[in-house]
Amino acid sequence: MTPQTETPVGPSKADKEKIEYVRNEVLRAGEHLRARHTWLRHQDTIGALILAISIAAMLGCAWFYAKGVLPAWACIALVAFFASLTHELEHDLIHYMYFRKKAWAHHLMLALAWLARPSTMNPWARRELHFNHHKHSGTEVDIEERAITNGERWGPARLIMTFDNIQSVLIRALQPTHGLAAMRRRRGLQELRALCSGPGKLCEALGISIKHNELPLDRPPIALHARLGKADIVAGVRIGITKAVDLPWRYGLKGSRFLSKPF
Repeated sequence: MTPQTETPVGPSKADKEKIEYVRNEVLRAGEHLRARHTWLRHQDTIGALILAISIAAMLGCAWFYAKGVLPAWACIALVAFFASLTHELEHDLIHYMYFRKKAWAHHLMLALAWLARPSTMNPWARRELHFNHHKHSGTEVDIEERAITNGERWGPARLIMTFDNIQSVLIRALQPTHGLAAMRRRRGLQELRALCSGPGKLCEALGISIKHNELPLDRPPIALHARLGKADIVAGVRIGITKAVDLPWRYGLKGSRFLSKPF
């Protein structure tokens, strides 16, 4: 087997220089504005107030609607407006723009911004995707933008595909360590390496079938556990597909022999 190499992506040296120039200009403009308008120096307080007012307004709209004071159309429009403010705050929090030096306050704001729109993606998980977006914005490896169909042609299909919290990961293989006797019985073979070295093999070894569709991952009969140590994760192109074959969207443990095609 030929080991796969990570696809080189990222800005060129010239682009990096342009990025650095723009960044420095933005920072310089920000300092200039704070010097002219001293109230802008209280950025943490301003952000916390906007969040508190937005959440209070959303709850107030719900209360007035429940009391029959506010019609549904007005309630929807107002809640959408205040929810959009929490969305912008979440974006700024992802960039550590509020309470950078007070972790508890930062994470509290981030949690409240998420709870204001609980159907959206976990912002702590989104942070890595969003930083990747800034590195590769407008390219095919910009996973965050591709997830909300940016770059696709406008039309009914794009509207149907637009989503936020339905992002998923296909677990193609794993290293079997527990329940080996049951796995071997289900698979009808003894070779350890071949027990779970593909998505179909993995499901058969673990006894996963269509009856497990839509079951939560944090309750029996399924359980997920945090890794015990640091893992050397590498990326490469996917296998067994015919579209977007050049995108580095396959991740695995470097040197693992339990993959169908090791990195």
